[in-house]
Amino acid sequence: MGEVGLRAAFDAWVPETAPLRCLAGEIAKLKANEAAAFLSRVGCEPFNILANAQLAGDWSPPADHSSKTLLRWKGTPAHLHGFRGRRKLGGRGLSLLFDPLVDAFLAAHFLRTGRLPEAGPTVLVLTDFYPLAAASDQGQDWAQQESANFLGGRVGGRQSTVTQLFDALFGKAEWKENPEVIAAGITAQNLLVWNFFPMLRGGEEPTGGAGLPLAGAWRLRCWQWLHAFLEAVGANRVVLASSQAMLPIAAAPHERLNTATLLLPGTPAPLPALPCGDAVYRIAHPSSWKRVRNDGPGLRALLVG
Repeated sequence: MGEVGLRAAFDAWVPETAPLRCLAGEIAKLKANEAAAFLSRVGCEPFNILANAQLAGDWSPPADHSSKTLLRWKGTPAHLHGFRGRRKLGGRGLSLLFDPLVDAFLAAHFLRTGRLPEAGPTVLVLTDFYPLAAASDQGQDWAQQESANFLGGRVGGRQSTVTQLFDALFGKAEWKENPEVIAAGITAQNLLVWNFFPMLRGGEEPTGGAGLPLAGAWRLRCWQWLHAFLEAVGANRVVLASSQAMLPIAAAPHERLNTATLLLPGTPAPLPALPCGDAVYRIAHPSSWKRVRNDGPGLRALLVG
């Protein structure tokens, strides 16, 4: 499929009433003050600039991707991109659906099979991802281009999270500029990705807490969104690729977590159990693998185990 058609293709893949579209709408429609409450550092963009429940038919991109333009674009009533948009689906955002990396993994399954995995997939959950940056192209559909870049193996030098992850999943010398290797690898390993904090495209420091929300109530809400995503895709296993600052869960790569007793900082009670039961694991965040511990082999073992 040509890159130009990727946004429109999501309309057919994920129709208006689909659970994934409804989840995107829930994320996208929160009020501006709720979005602002997520932010713990100046300069981070509100989360629902990304999440997009609106079908592509009358979607229009921002003039550019500067902070001021994005905030103005999101809040323009005439275009109904805004917080608590009046349209049935609610607010629009930059992404095809959730986040360019999340969307790329979804698209790989749709492109090869026309559907989500019938056998419950493994969902790799990143607790933070590279910040929204270098998106200054005037009038470009950034999210569509970014998702296409991931699918095509065109990853910039600063995207250490994606580079480390793709090296582990598809072979270090195999995936660059090779879309067939990436799509085949994603579907063969029955894998999807989710961004635990969908309100932001990452933090200021990928292995720490700078720029990401600290309040326990928001972490609990993100856990609930994760729960909804897992249900929507029928996941049967979860791998939390987390930085200690965001999800301080100490566990070996092959050790299952007891989510019935799992607490996040600031949350008053154990988190609700995830729909895949106790098939929940933790590995280090991919951006830290070169510096802390290379969990690539552990991830591969989980995917084939």
